[in-house]
Amino acid sequence: MYRYFLTRTATAVALALVLPVTSVSMTVLAPATAQAASAAEALIDNFHSGLLNTMKQASSLGYSGRFKRIEPLVKRTFALQTMMQVIVGPEWNGLSAADRGALMDTFGDWVVANYASRFNGWDGESFVTTGTTDGGRNTVVVQTEIRPQNVKLGYRVLNGKVVDVYLSGSVSQLAQWRSEFAAVLKQQGAKGLVAKLRSSENQLAK
Repeated sequence: MYRYFLTRTATAVALALVLPVTSVSMTVLAPATAQAASAAEALIDNFHSGLLNTMKQASSLGYSGRFKRIEPLVKRTFALQTMMQVIVGPEWNGLSAADRGALMDTFGDWVVANYASRFNGWDGESFVTTGTTDGGRNTVVVQTEIRPQNVKLGYRVLNGKVVDVYLSGSVSQLAQWRSEFAAVLKQQGAKGLVAKLRSSENQLAK
């Protein structure tokens, strides 16, 4: 059975990129946005298909096998650099190229590790796309459910990549991560966050 990873407790943070889904959930999609919505749905359906196949083979693959399967899926689906920049905030522009690279690499591995660790089996679950909404700022939110548990997930897509995931329709994972990592960045800087992410990844691999 999977153990979903979008459950960390943190204070919601107002981000320039992140808008509450509830404020756009009733917006009618314009024709151009409808075309983008179709592409966004295909992106998420492909991600879910790959994830589901991995879940069905979870035991035989083991953690390392799941990590290898999920890694290319995550990198094709998520705008990891954009997400890392939003998490770090304005301080991103002041980081060295080496620190930026280390953060992006480590963050990507950590996201993959979360999926590889949490989606560690299959008990008949399915991923169902239930619709799309205008997410504002040229984004589309793909609304989905994990059934039969009825876990609602919204994927915010910008330029063909996911930039945020919403749990229960409105809780921004990106805002939670920014809040969670803010103290580490303030007290220990980029290198401290890299160390925290690596430590967390190692715990997930156990």
